[in-house]
Amino acid sequence: MSIKIKNVNDEETYHVTLLRPVRVNRTFLRPGAVVKMKGLVIKEHENDIERVQAAAI
Repeated sequence: MSIKIKNVNDEETYHVTLLRPVRVNRTFLRPGAVVKMKGLVIKEHENDIERVQAAAI
């Protein structure tokens, strides 16, 4: 189930599917990749994200 970006908690970790390349620190993440991101980073790159899902605990 997808989560809306405005409902993302800054400190929690989520699984994210990317639409476009995203640079996080010194690493570029590829489009279509499913990666873990913190909520704060998700909000910074909201236009580059296709889908956000809660990470399993």
